[in-house]
Amino acid sequence: MKSSGLPACLALVAGIFWADAAAWATTKKYDTGASDAEIRIGQTVPMSGPASAYGLIGRAEAA
Repeated sequence: MKSSGLPACLALVAGIFWADAAAWATTKKYDTGASDAEIRIGQTVPMSGPASAYGLIGRAEAA
């Protein structure tokens, strides 16, 4: 009887995918200013120009 190498090949491929998924799950990639310790929330409002009346909203939220 000849045994097929298919089960061993499938086990190898499954092991590679499992190892890659485990490494990917533990890797944390953040943009600048982001971390696990702090959450920053910001806003963009016009303070001058024709839409400067909306700047009152930003000043009120900052207060």
